[in-house]
Amino acid sequence: MTEVVGPHPGGVHLVEVANNPLTSAARGRIRDPSASAALLRMRIVFALVIGASIAVLPAFGERRVLLGVMIAVLAVVSDLHGLSVLARTEQPPATLGITDVVLTLTVVAAAPEAMPIATLIAAGGLTLHVLWYGRRRALLLALAYEAGLAVVAVAHQPPWWIATMIAFAIVAVASSVGLSDLAVAAENAH
Repeated sequence: MTEVVGPHPGGVHLVEVANNPLTSAARGRIRDPSASAALLRMRIVFALVIGASIAVLPAFGERRVLLGVMIAVLAVVSDLHGLSVLARTEQPPATLGITDVVLTLTVVAAAPEAMPIATLIAAGGLTLHVLWYGRRRALLLALAYEAGLAVVAVAHQPPWWIATMIAFAIVAVASSVGLSDLAVAAENAH
């Protein structure tokens, strides 16, 4: 179901979908427990796919099977815990963002040459963190990830590390600010 909210100053009409988690958000955060639960269930599938990918791709080194299994198991446990907390509190726990940063940095530390791939996954997860935790917390998580990348980069100097760090910083700021502003604007259009 769509609803025309009103004219935009540029003559464009803002159209909104009913029950959109962005428009039901307070300050750009998802407040719909069923939407968060669906996202957590999708994250479990993604964790298994990412773990399997790590296990089979030679770019992740000799211990890739162990690393892939470890990442998949820890991510699934983290997401199952998130579902449990969500059922009790109707909010995803902040530990999910921290776990995402730690697990991604674990992959980068174990296979520094995979830094661009892991950072691409981290950038995708950042979008979800903006919606769950808001702009400020998402940017703090991005800053923690960037600091961890710097440590790995100094220690190992993998290929493309400078470009990867610059690209992640740009994407982190742009997606956090842009998505948060979009969610707040949609909410204020009511």
